[in-house]
Amino acid sequence: MAVCACIVTVFVVDVPAAVQHAQTVAEEWKYEYPVLVFCVTLSVFIAGVLAFLPTTIPELVMAFVLGFNEGYAIAYVGKIIGATACFFLGRTVLRAWLLERFGQNRVLVAFSGAINTQPYRTACLLRIAYIPFPLKNYGVAMAGMAPLPFFAALLPVELLDTYVQVSIGSSAKDLQTLFSGEYTPEQEGAIRLQLMAVGAEVVVLALALAYLARLAHKFLHDVDEGSSAPALLL
Repeated sequence: MAVCACIVTVFVVDVPAAVQHAQTVAEEWKYEYPVLVFCVTLSVFIAGVLAFLPTTIPELVMAFVLGFNEGYAIAYVGKIIGATACFFLGRTVLRAWLLERFGQNRVLVAFSGAINTQPYRTACLLRIAYIPFPLKNYGVAMAGMAPLPFFAALLPVELLDTYVQVSIGSSAKDLQTLFSGEYTPEQEGAIRLQLMAVGAEVVVLALALAYLARLAHKFLHDVDEGSSAPALLL
């Protein structure tokens, strides 16, 4: 039913016009009520993290609509607050519920032993690896990771990862401005230079993160192959 509704919406609703209208309204609110927009967006982003939702699309959208500075501030602060809340909820009030539903997760069982023997290395590699964001927060809490390794990995890794996502979103906005001609002749050179610089930075960081992610997955595979952990987290 939901799929049918989405198909009908695509054909009936003028999606580009709706997106453009939403972007215009968001930009108007951003300048008229900056503090309100910041607080509401941050609250919704944190709620999404707590609700097991992915963060990539919201990061791209925030950067596109709000710009790099505000988008980055909201995304990074929201990730830190949301991940912290998930971690401590996973260690306390939600632990029994999470264990009941995810206690047999193969990845969690595999690295539960490595968390105790190599906590900092495991925390960093799991934070870098291409695994769902909730698994990096709720999952490591279930597996028994201590707070210090968790935050030692969370703060620097998300600093770089958030930069990549937000840079892509804000660059898309600059490209839209460039193609639409909504700039003065003096701004054209600066926009092109900024796009080239950001593009180079994003490529370098993305390649570095991809390489580290490969190492992280290799590490997880090795841990999984040689794991003596039980088939169920306790």
